[in-house]
Amino acid sequence: MIENIGEVTYPDSKEAIETARNGYDALTDPQKELVDNYSVFTAAEETYAQQEAKANKKLSGGAISGIVIGFVAFAGIIVVLILFFKKKEKNDKEVVEESKEEEKKE
Repeated sequence: MIENIGEVTYPDSKEAIETARNGYDALTDPQKELVDNYSVFTAAEETYAQQEAKANKKLSGGAISGIVIGFVAFAGIIVVLILFFKKKEKNDKEVVEESKEEEKKE
């Protein structure tokens, strides 16, 4: 069974590794002592676990959409603030001009 694992690739090797593990676990202790390639099997399990962990580190669709929504919201807030301060600046200029015109009239 262990020799059937071959080159370890995620997720293709999962069934072969599980079959080998179940077969090995079903052996008695004296039978397990006769297995001469157990280190190859444990190395295959370790390699598969590393590949699986690496594959699972990728961002999920929900995480990506959350990032996009957060960025769009942030950009929207920035646009609103820019518009607010531009309008405030324009209003302040108008008030200053009106007060200058009133001073001229007096």
